[in-house]
Amino acid sequence: SDGIRMAREMQPLAILLDVMMPESDGWEVLNSLKSHPETLQIPVVICSVLDVKQLSLSLGADGYLHKPPSIDDLRSALENLESVSP
Repeated sequence: SDGIRMAREMQPLAILLDVMMPESDGWEVLNSLKSHPETLQIPVVICSVLDVKQLSLSLGADGYLHKPPSIDDLRSALENLESVSP
């Protein structure tokens, strides 16, 4: 997908990913990102209206936010990613 290609090319500091998207499945995108050597190290935070925190983490997400997140929740999630980075 375009998003996965862009992640490989741009190497963002983190990716905020919804699991319910119009053209692709967020779980498949997460799996693709976490199984490719060029994107494996990019932290992915799932942001969803669904209560899927444990599922998200078990499938390889680095964090979870319930939608719609507040700016403080987003900031906190990103700070948590920094604290666990190598």
